[in-house]
Order: sequence, then C-alpha cells, then structure tokens
Amino acid sequence: MCSMLAMLSLLGCTSSDATIDRDDPQPPVVNNGRVAVDLALSVSTTSGNSSATTRMAATTVQADGSYRGIQNLKAYALDGDGNVLDVITNLQREPNDESTYHYFTENVDLSIGTQRFICYAQAIPGTGATNAENGAFVTAFNDNLPESSFTPKQMVTQSKMDNPKDADYQVARNMATYLTSIAKVPGWSTISHLSTYYNSFINGGNLIAGSTANVKALVKELKEDIEALSLSGEEQNVKDAILKQIGDVDTHFTDAAYPANIGLPDGAAAMMWVADKPTSATDDGYPKFVPQVKAPDGSTMPLSDHDRFVYPPELYYYIDSPIKTSEYHRKSDYTDPDWSDVLATYSYNNATVSSTTRSVAVTKALDYAVGCMAVSIYTEGATLEDNSTSPVTPVAINDNTKHFFPLTGIQVDGQYVQTYEFLPMEDKTGEAKQREYIIYDKVPFDKDNTTNNIYLTQATTTSEINNLAINYTLAFQSRDGKPVDIVLEFLNDSEAPFYGYQNGVVYPGTKFYLIGQIWPPNVEAPKENKDCRVFTKDYKSVVRLNIKSLKNAYNVIPDLKTAQYAIKVSNVAVKQWSNGGSQNHDIYNW
Repeated sequence: MCSMLAMLSLLGCTSSDATIDRDDPQPPVVNNGRVAVDLALSVSTTSGNSSATTRMAATTVQADGSYRGIQNLKAYALDGDGNVLDVITNLQREPNDESTYHYFTENVDLSIGTQRFICYAQAIPGTGATNAENGAFVTAFNDNLPESSFTPKQMVTQSKMDNPKDADYQVARNMATYLTSIAKVPGWSTISHLSTYYNSFINGGNLIAGSTANVKALVKELKEDIEALSLSGEEQNVKDAILKQIGDVDTHFTDAAYPANIGLPDGAAAMMWVADKPTSATDDGYPKFVPQVKAPDGSTMPLSDHDRFVYPPELYYYIDSPIKTSEYHRKSDYTDPDWSDVLATYSYNNATVSSTTRSVAVTKALDYAVGCMAVSIYTEGATLEDNSTSPVTPVAINDNTKHFFPLTGIQVDGQYVQTYEFLPMEDKTGEAKQREYIIYDKVPFDKDNTTNNIYLTQATTTSEINNLAINYTLAFQSRDGKPVDIVLEFLNDSEAPFYGYQNGVVYPGTKFYLIGQIWPPNVEAPKENKDCRVFTKDYKSVVRLNIKSLKNAYNVIPDLKTAQYAIKVSNVAVKQWSNGGSQNHDIYNW
C-alpha cells in the first residue's frame, strides 16, 4: 500500500520540556495511568478546489497530483485487546512554519498500554462543492469503535418519495395529469385510424420513460403524427379534439426538468397507464397515467425505487497501525520530509506506551478509505447498429471531430454500508439482507464548449485506446468475488431517433442507458489480494468499456440483475493508487 500522508507522531514531553535536548530527557508526567505527550501530524499539501461541475473532477479525487488537505481527524488509541483508550481530535497546524505542514496538540494524556492507532480523516471539500461534486456519505462514530459505520448518502429519502405534496415530485404528477387528459379524449382509442396511435401512446399499460425530456418528446411526436393524418367526418373531429388537448407542447413543460430536479438520472423516471385502481391507492381518476416510484400494487419496482440512488463517497482516509516509541524527544526530526527517515530515529518497533515513553510514531501512513474507478469508453466500429435497418453514424461536434454520443453519467451498484474498517457489511443469517445502493455520478455536458466533454469514440489501435478520456468516480470497497453492474448514461444529441431494447424509441435530446457487468480480475484470489474484488479501498480500478451496439439501449433504467448487456468489459486492472514514493504530495493521486 502506498503512503498517502506523513502520519501521526506522539511526542512525550511536558510543557516544561520545550528546551530540553532529546539526548537529555526529562521524565514525562504520569497521572492515573496516562502519560502527558505532544501529538503531532505531518502532512505534505498543496491547495486545490473541486471543479465547478457535477462530475467528480480529477482534483476532487486527487487524480491530477493535487492534495486537498485534511480535516476532522480522529485518532483512536487502542490497547492490545482492541479497547479504545483515548480519542485525539484537536490537532492544529504548527504556527510560524510555512515550510512544513505539521499539526500538534500539546500535553495530551495518552494511556499507558497503547499499542496501536486507528485514524480517520476527511479530505477538505473544494470551495462551494456540492455533494454531487465532492461526494458524500453519512458517518456514525460509536464509543464502541467496531460499531461505527459509514452509510452511502441517499439523493432522495423515503419520506420525500412518500410525501404526496412534495413540490419536486409534483412536476411528475403534473406531467401525468397532462398525459391523462390527452389519453382520455373520447373516441380515439376505438377509431381505426387513431387507435394504433392511442395504443402506442399508453404503451399497452407498460412502463414508458417518465423524464421531462422523454415525455415532451413523446407528446411532440404524437402531435406530429396526428397532424399528418388526412381524415374526415367523426375521425376528423376526434383528431381536432386530440390536437386541441395537446395544445402548445412547450407551455406544458415549464417546470424544472424532472427527475434532474431531485438529482436523479432521467432513466430513474417512469410513467405507467394504470387502467384499474390499485387496492393500495388512495386517489381516484382511474384509468390514468401514474408516475412510477412504486408498482401499481404497492410493491417496490426495480431501480425506480429512488432512495437506492446515492452520491459517490467523498475522499476519506483510514489507517490501522502499530506504533514505534522512543524515550527521547523527537520534535526536531520532523523537518525531514521522508517519514521512513523519521521512523528510523525511534528505538522500539510494534511497541507499547509505557511510563517512560516520550515519543510515539504511528508506523503506517494514512491511506485512502475509498476506491476509485477510472473509466474509459470506446467502440471498435465506424457505425453502431440499433434495432432499425439503418446503423447509427457518428456526428460532428464543434471542433468538426466526429464522435458518437456524449457520456452524461455513470452508475455502479455493489455499494453497501461500510464497517468501521471501511469494508462492506456482509449479510448475516437470520437477519435482513444488507441493502445494495447505486452510485449516480453525473458527468457534465456542454453543447457549446465541447472541450471537457467525454464522448463515445471509435478506437481500434492500442495508442487510441490508451489515450481515451477518463472519467473518475469514487466508490466504497465492493464485496469479495462479486461482480458490479455498471450503467453508462448517454445523451442522444443527434437530430434523429434510434431504436433500442424491444424497439424502444430514443428520441433526440433524451438520455439512454447501456448496461454492463464488471467482474473482479480474479474471483478466486484470497481476500487479502486486491484482485478478488472490483473496488478496493486505496486502489484504483481501471476499466475499459467497449460498446458493441445500441440494440440493448434503454430509456428507462431496468432491473440490473436481469438487464440485457450492451457493454463488453475489455479490461479491468486494479492498480496502486500511486506509482510509489512516500512523502511528496505529487504522489497523492490515482
């Protein structure tokens, strides 16, 4: 494991020791089984703020050689049986020294018998960074440290989903009311020249894409199709009634775009024409369109259960380390930037704090508590087949380079509540299964400035593949030997629709989703080996995704466990977070 920070050191001295030479020790003060010490932290750092986007920027994940600093440091001192003896939290930067980044708390009482430290720290968020930009999770520290946990932070809570007056969900209800008013125009469900359009509009009572973009595109297409019909008599009267009910489409979509207004991917939104009132329903007006967060019978729908979506975890640090001790004052040694040189001045390895201890160093450096996924995407073909007879061709963007669609988001499942050691909680016999969460990492798209956009691009040579743009997403460690499903979200920024899974229409200006599955490099590897899992804390998982076709493109995110895969995972490599070294901040990158 590579070193992330020059780590904690405990310097045994009292307030009267400051001028005493380390070769002329003064016995430390012992009181009720505790020894007065100075606690020091040395950090090599540079400034850095996260990008003002919603994708996890390279700076945010420290993939560009930056270092953001730490805050909320907690250092737990433990005895040989794992009992917490002390918790140290009040470290401050050493004053009047801009050349180093040492932090101290002086004359802190450290219990005799301390043998190791468990330490946590939070990377300082970028200025003004949102949860989507910086990442987030919920910390729950417990006095009994092994009962501490770290929970993915939900984008939408259950209480919000269940609130019938929630303003954000009202946007979906307004759209459903509008669609229902069109569907209930008398006559067109039975008139021969119109019934085909009616059945297509309600999709036979099956799910339809429920985002603002998709609903608007659906109504616009219906209006164009109906306007193009040449009818007479009663059929013409019904046609006129339909068009009157549709009206000016744009005026019906002035609310904030749903479900982006609650931070979710468009594919998490669905509508359904429900003919019969469900037994669990408390409202009336059936048959009607209903926004689908739960199935009509009240059961949870796969992936439409919005509270499964979570932010990527934020950058965090963790270490469980033995200590080295000395009976001499070591403060003057901390001007040395190489932590291994500092450790060499201590006398005792794997030591225990005693009444004569003056200096204690935490041996291991603080490591990242989360993993990172570095994704690149490409296709080998010059065109992509969908479920029509005309293959999809690349389009030109502002720099006249031809690309396929822009990437607008990444989702990965396999995220669970983490233990105090930042390991995924496992299911226990006789207890409810741990809930699996899904990260949604939104990738920015700027149609006017394409420089930073990530596009699906044709790549056929090793050089082209090695030079693909990379998207970084932080993730909690995944379970041993288990695959992780990945969903790529793209925008159809072309001027033509195409036809995906079960001939579903992907309209221009709407999002679509391609599903794949990532397996660990070696599922049979022992758990001590990083290759037995997809994501490992303090490691980077480099994933290359080869898009084979658009035939299994979805416009509503399906149940990932039964989805049709459209992505070939061409390469997975779990690599060290950095390329080596120890105390230079430039190595603190993915």
